[in-house]
Amino acid sequence: MATTIQQGQFQAAGSDVSEQVSSRQAALMNAIARIRVRTRTIKIDQVLLVLGGIAMPAGLLVIIVGWYGAAHTSHTYAQLDYLISGGLLGLALVVFGGFCYFGYWLTRLVQLLHNAQTQDRQSLESLERIAAQLDQLASLAATGAAASGVAPVASRAFTPVLVATRHGDMAHLPTCPVVADNPDLRPANLDDPNLTPCQICQPFAQ
Repeated sequence: MATTIQQGQFQAAGSDVSEQVSSRQAALMNAIARIRVRTRTIKIDQVLLVLGGIAMPAGLLVIIVGWYGAAHTSHTYAQLDYLISGGLLGLALVVFGGFCYFGYWLTRLVQLLHNAQTQDRQSLESLERIAAQLDQLASLAATGAAASGVAPVASRAFTPVLVATRHGDMAHLPTCPVVADNPDLRPANLDDPNLTPCQICQPFAQ
């Protein structure tokens, strides 16, 4: 009887410990979920633009203050102080601001060139996929013409090569954007009454 009571007490204590551990794990997970890691990307072009916009007007202002101080004193040592502290410091700020503007311009130029190269690469990849699909469709059309005993499509240069999706009822040109990235295509025929022309590429008008 005593052994049974002790086992029941141990089980109750173990269940309490497991509940506490579970509650602590849940509280820890909630605390972790509330933590937000803020990552701020500093754009160098904006930094250069701000520095240039601050340094150049400040340099011009310092030059004006130095000129005003030198013009309103008759002491040579005071004029030299205004010249050194006002003129040279203002000139340095103006030059620094000009370099910041120049760096901003170069950064923007590099970004524009990078974007243009990315777009050209994507366009080239799209053209390569279209050329591969055209080669595949030409081989399929030649194989179908040879099997049916009809003259190949290449001998009828005025007839455009049309395609359709595997279970579709609409004829497209291979360059149509609707089927440009679709690998599951089949050759289509102009004489097929079950096909309707695509309203985007208008293959029957070619």
